[in-house]
Amino acid sequence: MYDGFDIFRKALDGGIVWIESVKDLEAARERIKLLIADKKGEYVIFCQATQEIVSEGSTVAPKKGA
Repeated sequence: MYDGFDIFRKALDGGIVWIESVKDLEAARERIKLLIADKKGEYVIFCQATQEIVSEGSTVAPKKGA
């Protein structure tokens, strides 16, 4: 059996970096809160069952001069 949701962080070059898998959506959201406290960025939750992104969130302040 596999966990149901993958957490990814969007990389500055446009790619994504896999962080970990968790069993449910609530656990994924809670985990992202902890990740954001350590490393600001854009995080994505991917549902393995539906093969869809179920949540995206940005915690990055706009770049200066942008």
